[in-house]
Amino acid sequence: QKALNSGVRKLRVDNTGQDWIVGPLNVPSNIEVVFADGVVLRAKPGAYLNAKTGMRMLQISKQKNVVLRGEGQVRLIMNREEYQDPKKFVSISQRHNVWIIDSDNVTVENFDIGPSSGDCVYVGSVNCRNVRLENLRCHEGFRQGFSVTGVDNLLVRNCKFDGTAGSAPEAGLDLEPNYPDGQTGLTRVVFENCEFTNNKTFGI
Repeated sequence: QKALNSGVRKLRVDNTGQDWIVGPLNVPSNIEVVFADGVVLRAKPGAYLNAKTGMRMLQISKQKNVVLRGEGQVRLIMNREEYQDPKKFVSISQRHNVWIIDSDNVTVENFDIGPSSGDCVYVGSVNCRNVRLENLRCHEGFRQGFSVTGVDNLLVRNCKFDGTAGSAPEAGLDLEPNYPDGQTGLTRVVFENCEFTNNKTFGI
């Protein structure tokens, strides 16, 4: 987190030969984060229990001009078994690997995302605009492979969404506009060359 907050415009995460064990990471504006081939970000046990400090691995909230890019194979892994308490349905299903809200001009490309304790990727809110997701494999989501609740100008290209199972709806993709008419809604949403397979309920 200190490296992300340092003010650099480009940050490189090296492959050190072992997993990076991380708590929730808040990604700032005006940054490109490049993850070297073979990097694994793995959730730190017990670090995603407090809604105030964050429940998502990569959190992009109220930011602009953000690029997250993997080189080769880069994995983002949540410890889904840590949160599967049926008495805490709402909280467990909110532990997403990538969370983009109220942000503008965000690119996420070339990642293997999963397992997840919530959604592999979540994009939404009233002021979310200009988001591009490319070359992602989103697998073993607990709630969804990918949820979209509010965005203007979303491009999803060459992505796979598979193996979602855990808590409803258990779909590869959920397009769910949550905001009143006259606000962002779901506008200019494009999927190109994407696959939705082997999810417990629906592909889409």
